[in-house]
Amino acid sequence: MVLYYNLFKNSKYYLKDDHIKLLVIMGLNGFLTAQQLQLYHEVLTMKNTKISAQMLSRWSKRGGIVGVNKIQNHVTYHLKDSFIDWLVAQGYLYKNDLADRSENIHNIMVNQAIAKGIWQAYQTSISLLRHSNYGINTLVNGFEAITKAYKGVSNGQLINNSNFTPNNYQWLYGVDFRSYFRQLGLTVEEQHHLNFMPDGFISIGNTAICVELDNLTETNERLVAKISNYLYYAKEHPQQHIVMCLIFNDGSVRNNKVTAKKIPYSKIYHIVQKSLQTQITYRGKQVGIINAYNQQTNLDIFIAPLMDSDIDISDAIFYKNKDYTKLSADTIKLFNANSSKIKFYVKSHNQHKQYNRYANKSYYAYLYAPNTRKISDDIIIVLGQEHLFDTLVTQALYANKAMKDHRYYPMIVYPLRQRLITPVAFISDDLQKQNARQYTYHQVVRLQLTPTYNYDVPMVYLINNVRSNLQPQIMFKLF
Repeated sequence: MVLYYNLFKNSKYYLKDDHIKLLVIMGLNGFLTAQQLQLYHEVLTMKNTKISAQMLSRWSKRGGIVGVNKIQNHVTYHLKDSFIDWLVAQGYLYKNDLADRSENIHNIMVNQAIAKGIWQAYQTSISLLRHSNYGINTLVNGFEAITKAYKGVSNGQLINNSNFTPNNYQWLYGVDFRSYFRQLGLTVEEQHHLNFMPDGFISIGNTAICVELDNLTETNERLVAKISNYLYYAKEHPQQHIVMCLIFNDGSVRNNKVTAKKIPYSKIYHIVQKSLQTQITYRGKQVGIINAYNQQTNLDIFIAPLMDSDIDISDAIFYKNKDYTKLSADTIKLFNANSSKIKFYVKSHNQHKQYNRYANKSYYAYLYAPNTRKISDDIIIVLGQEHLFDTLVTQALYANKAMKDHRYYPMIVYPLRQRLITPVAFISDDLQKQNARQYTYHQVVRLQLTPTYNYDVPMVYLINNVRSNLQPQIMFKLF
């Protein structure tokens, strides 16, 4: 317990160590909602104990610790100046690290993406460490868990990573979510010369995750230009793993712009379509964005609705581009191990010299039923991630090839998740039969496994065209 004395209110207030750290996190973000505070509290304590409304009220009223605002029905909390001065004087906080985010609905959504992403990374790290037989009880907090899992565990021994350098807040174990300007130590004048300014920024080791949030107000040309800027940035920093998370307002955080939960399929479709059509100057040549992205292997781009963007931030921390295929390959192995009626047989790896980045994630395969000896037509298995740009492009390439050649319709296989993640898609209307009840191998489908998946009645989801603005969750039997 630490005593905080409020000179202005002439009152004493005792703060627990975890509460001080939570308040420092508030300062590093600029402000937080109660839900976002709860997410960070669970990471700090590694417990799901709730932050009481009474404690927040005491901090704001009696303690004079936090100020309160209300933005479009969201209550936000920020540090009061007198408490900031106390944190700085006590050495808990560096004043230059305070976020300068304005308290508005856009930044509430940015903070939501970051907080939920770090919370999901904590959940994933615990799973990874347990799988490696690491002693979870020895961990100080969830940030240490994230760092340990990021470094990698092999046979219970941590793999050293010379590129990893923890920051000054030792209890964060190098998980840095200060603003982009704060992390780079840029002056106001230097900021004006940047090609891009991410809304949110998370770094750990040599991984830099840039959050770009669109409140459905930016033009398609503007968003595609941002993708180009990240391609150039990644080319200039080949030793870094650069991640662009392009996130869209979907109503999951209440706001006046989108009043009900609704994934902006049409917006996402047109962004991908515009990207596929856009030419840029890359390495001295005029090339398409997908060609440039194919070559820039240290850049990963995710395009996602806000509600599911946390899974992308978590994936970006623990699985670089080459590892996403392993996650989806594990899905096929798990399916074959548990399903007695339907099984996959993977024939060969796909090859495509021009688009190695995309082709390397696909395989020729067929399905067979052991009991009846029925064998399906040949299909292409795409080992994908729900929002990864690679998967979107691969869908488009093979779906168009299927329509042209009348064969090899792709099945997109996603990683095992604890909940069903809504994927984004980019396919032609001509490929889908909306009233299909049985898999005919001439539709683009997706295999997603969760702990509740019914292997006795194996199902796949039909991928609807994103322009239809329908939930792509129509299911039908494989045989």
